[in-house]
Amino acid sequence: MPDWMRFGDPATVQIGIRWVDDCEPPERRPAAYGWSMGQLTMHVAGVNVTATRLGEQQQPFVGWYLAPFLDWLATNWAALLHEERFPWPDPCPAPAAIACNRALDE
Repeated sequence: MPDWMRFGDPATVQIGIRWVDDCEPPERRPAAYGWSMGQLTMHVAGVNVTATRLGEQQQPFVGWYLAPFLDWLATNWAALLHEERFPWPDPCPAPAAIACNRALDE
């Protein structure tokens, strides 16, 4: 089985993927992404959020076609992983939830 390709730090956020062979015959695979069978693991704050059970066996990943996930991740990358400036000019030292409420009340 191929090695995991991991991105990030498991103490904060880490995603790991690896490609695997699809046991379905090619004619039964989805036409748009049937080539992309793989396994995905994700850790958030040191916790594996993709651990699953297959029968009696615990596994640290989910397995499925990876192309739809990678497409979604690329589409939403900025919204998920990039900080942006507040839409108001005055920076506030308060936590974001309080700062947002204060700015909206003005």
